[in-house]
Amino acid sequence: MKRRCPLKRAAAGKGAANDYDGKYRHGGHEDRRSHILEAAFGVLIELGYAKTKMEDIARAAGYGKSTLYEYFAGKDEILYELLQTKFVDRYNVIAAEADAQGSPEESIRAFLSAEMDLILEYGSNENLMSMITTRPAEMFSNIVAEAAHRIILLKHRHIMRYVKAAISAGAFVKTDPFVASSLIIGAASSYMMTVTSPEFKEYAGARDNAQGDKERREAFFTLVFRALKK
Repeated sequence: MKRRCPLKRAAAGKGAANDYDGKYRHGGHEDRRSHILEAAFGVLIELGYAKTKMEDIARAAGYGKSTLYEYFAGKDEILYELLQTKFVDRYNVIAAEADAQGSPEESIRAFLSAEMDLILEYGSNENLMSMITTRPAEMFSNIVAEAAHRIILLKHRHIMRYVKAAISAGAFVKTDPFVASSLIIGAASSYMMTVTSPEFKEYAGARDNAQGDKERREAFFTLVFRALKK
């Protein structure tokens, strides 16, 4: 299958999809397809997966709904395509930046911190990224859940690389790398599912800000690494 070009990063906020340059809207098949995907991404972030309808995507892209169906069977296929391109490409960038850190522990911290930033960036109404990375089988159709699981496995492979390196370097206790990476990822997923919930905002109150987020993350990493360090 021909690999699609990575999509441009969508702007956040209401009407983000309509702010897209749109110069490809009247182009060829691939240009139109890319324009629809970019517009759909903005709508999905703004409205959330459950509330998004094909009519919303068509309106944002500037097409009739029938035109969208010439390219995609429905919103599940659109989200599937976005997961195959935008999200996978972003995770590859995150991994490359994490690989450049000074130690395996710092790589884990950089990778998960970047993912946390990604989840907060891509989650205004219902946290789309949080659902993709923590509850794909519960929240999405089989085709979307399958693509989401591939992203989770991609993340797992990177974290396990860092864990193996930390064990080899003597920074972590000798243990099963798969179990250790599962512990780290599970803890991070639970943490992000919590801090993106409506209940958390009420709990955090005045500390629901950049400084509070930095302090919470530091506490999170301290506790997680404590379980694995010698």
